Amino acid sequence: MHGCQVYGNQDTLYISGSLFTFKTLITGNVDFIFGSGLGYFLNSTISPNEEGNSITAAKRATNTTAGGFVFDQCSVIPAQGIDASGWKNVSLGRPWNQFANVAYIDTYLDGMVGAAGWDRWSKSNPQTDGVSYGEYHNFGPGSSTCARASFSKQLSDSEVVAYQL
Repeated sequence: MHGCQVYGNQDTLYISGSLFTFKTLITGNVDFIFGSGLGYFLNSTISPNEEGNSITAAKRATNTTAGGFVFDQCSVIPAQGIDASGWKNVSLGRPWNQFANVAYIDTYLDGMVGAAGWDRWSKSNPQTDGVSYGEYHNFGPGSSTCARASFSKQLSDSEVVAYQL
């Protein structure tokens, strides 16, 4: 998708195959980018329209299966027309299963992104043991890594190559 605008709420964009977006706007809430496929988002805008929800819910069959979501040189900002000045609890993702794979690379993260950055699936079923949640050289008020979730990591220069085109 190039130059598209996708609007919705919960489960806005389902990815089951391969998807490449460039300069695309995606707006939603509650796992609004989800699925078991491979999604590469380049120079796109990801815009939550509600506080306290996760942007992604990724799912892979195994920890070696291709799949997951990469946000490269994107902007994570509130949806247009929404007053998000008090938002502090938007999550970059939560694992639909224990093999979720998501990376944010060189991406602007607005202050609405929570300090932990990432969330578990639920209290009774966190599904965080085998996830691959990575960040690399993000910037903006929501990019601080001081209090990130223990199941996420900062990618090294050598590790990030596996996620980039």
